Amino acid sequence: MDSLYLIEKRTGIRLPKSELTFLTYHYVDAQNNSEGTIQSAKLAELTNRAIEIVQYHYQLILDQNSANYVRFVTHLRFFILRQLHQGSEEVPKVDPQLLAIVKENYKKAFQGAQKVGKMLIEIMGCQVSEEELFYLTLHIDRVTRRQ
Repeated sequence: MDSLYLIEKRTGIRLPKSELTFLTYHYVDAQNNSEGTIQSAKLAELTNRAIEIVQYHYQLILDQNSANYVRFVTHLRFFILRQLHQGSEEVPKVDPQLLAIVKENYKKAFQGAQKVGKMLIEIMGCQVSEEELFYLTLHIDRVTRRQ
């Protein structure tokens, strides 16, 4: 039976389809160990905070039912997971000239990415590389332009 249907039936709350991926991760983590469940909860909290930061920065509400939102959330979660597991996965280097062009041409999205990065630094004490900010900038620009 569909998880979203069961949640709505029992609680009266309709969750967006984008939560299916998260619920799947949560079920798998719960079967494996309790540490994974804690990580899933932390991931959900950080993802929601990042989305709130982007929405506040742009003064808009993202359409949770859009394919662009689902795609953004997926990329955002992987971005956060890479920060949680720093060093385990190398992010491809970005040409410094390309990075400069993105910073200049996508200023608002880059500022939003920096705010998300700052939140992760404050909460997790991690480092967020320029490459990570570059990719996050592109995802933020895409989801906010296609509202």
